[in-house]
Amino acid sequence: MKPIRFHDFRRTYATLAIAQGLDIRLVTERLGHAHPSITLDVYAHVLNDQRKRAAISLDGLLGAAASAATGAATGGDTRILTGEKAG
Repeated sequence: MKPIRFHDFRRTYATLAIAQGLDIRLVTERLGHAHPSITLDVYAHVLNDQRKRAAISLDGLLGAAASAATGAATGGDTRILTGEKAG
């Protein structure tokens, strides 16, 4: 089993804290970095993953909002939008 160094715990903490949405200034302070830009440079990969998840979430929210708006506008009857005749 490979020994775990203190630095490994530090990086794990920072990665998980950023991934969970902890304010970057707080993470910077806890890591002892002089500026948030240092933390952001080192842990950019975590932020890229968050951006991807946010884009997926936004897409889902917009899709749900569009479906809700469509249903509300048509009283839930999608035949109005498709041109399908009742009956």
